[in-house]
Amino acid sequence: NTQQLPVWVVLAWGFLAIIASSVLSKRAFSAVRIIISKCRNHLKGGIVEALQFLK
Repeated sequence: NTQQLPVWVVLAWGFLAIIASSVLSKRAFSAVRIIISKCRNHLKGGIVEALQFLK
C-alpha cells in the first residue's frame, strides 16, 4: 500500500508515532513520580535513573 498511497502512509506513521510516544512518556513520568515522592525528594539523578531502569 505504500506505493499506492504514499502520502497517507507518511501521515499515518506520523500520527501513530505521536500517540505511541505520548503513552510511553506518560508511563515514564508516572513511574518517576512514584520513585520521587515527597519522602524521597533528595535522591540524586543517577539513583533515580537506576531505579527507573530496574523498574
